[in-house]
Amino acid sequence: MLDSQPPQSSYLSPVDPGELLEENEVVLIVDDYPDIVGLLQEFLQDQGLPTITAGSIAELYQIIPGHNVALTILDIGLPDGSGIELLPQLKNNFPDMSIIMLTAVTDLHTALECLRHGADDYLTKPVQFTDFFATLRKVLEKRRLAINNRRYQRQIEQANFRINLLHELT
Repeated sequence: MLDSQPPQSSYLSPVDPGELLEENEVVLIVDDYPDIVGLLQEFLQDQGLPTITAGSIAELYQIIPGHNVALTILDIGLPDGSGIELLPQLKNNFPDMSIIMLTAVTDLHTALECLRHGADDYLTKPVQFTDFFATLRKVLEKRRLAINNRRYQRQIEQANFRINLLHELT
């Protein structure tokens, strides 16, 4: 499913977890195959990224409230439902959460459906760790830019309001 060899560190550019995640954020891995979860979790932790895991949709819903999940790596075929059907709910309830679909399904229609339902990217198994990490980094950087853009927009609006109020008072 995944390439079983962890990548040589020379293949990956070093990452400061603070570049991709805020202090209390984590990456959630949702897959019903413990071997895949273990490999991904070990790899991400080696990269300095905190992770939590779930083996089903029910477990995901138990875990999410207690954590600030920045990114979910979501399998399509879970024992208690479809990751594709779960996508709109996750995006509506957690708009700042990024989602990468990771599945053995290599169907273009399925990939497009995932993207239409809100997935940030789609990877098929077996996945190479270097490709996986490049995708993860790209998605988290895009997420960080969007959050910072909203934050700056609010600051500009507040500053504009203060300037207008001062102008009216003078």
